Amino acid sequence: TFSASLDSVSDFGNLFSGSVGLDWHPVKKLHLDAIYTDHRTAPTVQQLRAPPIYTTNVETFDYITQQTVYLTEITGGNDALAPADSRQSSFGVSVGPFAGKTEFLAHYEESRISNAIGSLPPTNAAVESAFPDRFVRDVDGTLIEIDDRWVNLEREHVDDVKWGVNVWIPVGESQAMAMANRIEFSLFDTWYLRDVTLIRSGFPELNLLDGAPSDVTGGQPRHKIEFHTLYHRDGVGVLLAVAWRSPTVVGSGDPAAPDPIYFSSL
Repeated sequence: TFSASLDSVSDFGNLFSGSVGLDWHPVKKLHLDAIYTDHRTAPTVQQLRAPPIYTTNVETFDYITQQTVYLTEITGGNDALAPADSRQSSFGVSVGPFAGKTEFLAHYEESRISNAIGSLPPTNAAVESAFPDRFVRDVDGTLIEIDDRWVNLEREHVDDVKWGVNVWIPVGESQAMAMANRIEFSLFDTWYLRDVTLIRSGFPELNLLDGAPSDVTGGQPRHKIEFHTLYHRDGVGVLLAVAWRSPTVVGSGDPAAPDPIYFSSL
């Protein structure tokens, strides 16, 4: 497969996007696929032109001082944003179906985004050094204001593998396949091999798998496991969903005083 597009966007010119893919069944019950995409997108009107909004008493964790603070957060547009360039490569394999609709699947993906458009990463020493004008502290060093309007991040790079099984077992007789009486369950593990962000040129990369915070619950877990099971009979179903994420460690971002915080599995 092949696709290409050219979008003409006011103030940003011509933005090219394209993809090429392969879908292959070398033998029965074995399916291989691969795809590469390069997609350039301009920021939205809201990301560029939204008026600033000042919200007081926003609860935020400051990884530098390791304190929860209540500050003023500024959100809104940034008219200096550049287009983002997203490049993704993925490779997949599926084996099956066996014993009804049981199937094994594995999928590897590399994602690299240049000029990624997003909000500021959680506050640590590296982020504050890269965007010093976005943070305000009082004379005691307490964080009192964050300008969290949209920014371009130099580069984001994520590699992961998602693998697991889907099981589909018929139960008794039913009128139609779509409404078949059945038991289903799936178990998948997303294994993050790499997750780094370069905020700006000249600054060290933030390794979200090794000390850099990703959100309010800590860093990026190395593994995320998801389990779903469904029992369906005569138009009535019961679903159970379970998710687990591995523990993480987050530092302050200051190499001279890392002072790590440990987040348990969840």
